[in-house]
Amino acid sequence: MENRFKVVYTGELQPYVSAQEAIRNVAALFKVSEDRIRALVLGGHARTIKVDLDNVTAARYVSALSKAGLAVRVEPMTPQASELHLAPTTPLEPVEEVPADGDRCPKCGVTAVRDGVCGACGVVVAKYLARMASAGEAGAGRGPGVAAHPGYGGSAQASHYARVAEPGSESGRPGSTALLGPQGVPAGHGWSWIRQGFSHFTTSPGTWILVILGYAFIVVALSLVPLLGGIVATLISPVLVGGLMMGAQDQAGGRPLGLHHLFAGFSNRAGTLVTAGVLYLVGILLAAIPAMFLVSLPLYSQMGDMAGMARLGNADPSDLGLDPQIMAGALVGRGFLLAALVAALLMIPVAMAYWFAPALIALDGLGAWEAMKLSFRGCLKNILPFLLYGVLGLILVLVGSLPLFLGLLVVLPTLVASMYVSYRDIFHGQG
Repeated sequence: MENRFKVVYTGELQPYVSAQEAIRNVAALFKVSEDRIRALVLGGHARTIKVDLDNVTAARYVSALSKAGLAVRVEPMTPQASELHLAPTTPLEPVEEVPADGDRCPKCGVTAVRDGVCGACGVVVAKYLARMASAGEAGAGRGPGVAAHPGYGGSAQASHYARVAEPGSESGRPGSTALLGPQGVPAGHGWSWIRQGFSHFTTSPGTWILVILGYAFIVVALSLVPLLGGIVATLISPVLVGGLMMGAQDQAGGRPLGLHHLFAGFSNRAGTLVTAGVLYLVGILLAAIPAMFLVSLPLYSQMGDMAGMARLGNADPSDLGLDPQIMAGALVGRGFLLAALVAALLMIPVAMAYWFAPALIALDGLGAWEAMKLSFRGCLKNILPFLLYGVLGLILVLVGSLPLFLGLLVVLPTLVASMYVSYRDIFHGQG
């Protein structure tokens, strides 16, 4: 009797697509609503896509679903299988568009697959997947089936920061789980973020201090450059922070933090991270406009009074008390404090939109605008934890500043690592 197989979505995404892209691609592939697919893609656990397939048809599904953005595997059929049955409304045909140099072979990894046969090693892809599925079923200590090669229909050399792990595997990176979306957490998590951030620091204190000093040096040095320096510093800050989030994720996965992590963002979605910096800069400017208006309002008022006196034939500024010192006092006394308060209030939503954006872009592959929207929602759903986190963080910064600012060498790395911890807690449910 011919062996029959099923195609299983592992609960993970391919590293080269965002969650929204995968949802859109799979919805179009199966001709169903995006809402139905969203629950599948963001569920975070394995689901059966299609059952009772021969090995050739199973390979077609693997290729098409991998290109759509899902990490899938082939498993032999078992009588106890519980199926989701997300079958297309029409039979799924092999993807006809093949790159000039072919698809990537699931065995040797060379991009040389044409018509289901690898030109480099000669393997027949469908038979290879079926053979590996059978071997996986009999293998000790392994679940049935074989994980589809992440590069079959995609890129085998994709960034290891988004590497897909087998369901239930203890070797998978913490960041490889599916993005669950922002969820609310208890207020006490604000303290646990800091506590776990300190654990990250104590794992590699010297390296953390060096990368934070390197970050501060780059930002301050750029800010000292006239005119464009501050703008450039704002634009590359998300790239640097994204690299630090990769470093924290590597630590969480048992890998060492290194100085290279500070610059890792430049080789992992740097353009998208810079775009987030552009959006952040625009937000800052928009928040500053009302403040600038409030600061200048007293000056405009007094200039109007002087213009009125001029029309009466008396334009002596001394009659109105418009000497520079009095005007400066009026600006500060009447407008500055109010302007500062307004600017601070308007900056809160901008900061909320930016807070998790570097991590969502660098670790989850989201677009800049999508990441900032999710970041804002994540902060909004967790006002109480962030209030506690903010108060405790401010206290730590003040205490760390007392002994010649030396305490900040511990406090700042702890707070940066706590950003990663809070991101994992809110967006991946792993606080």
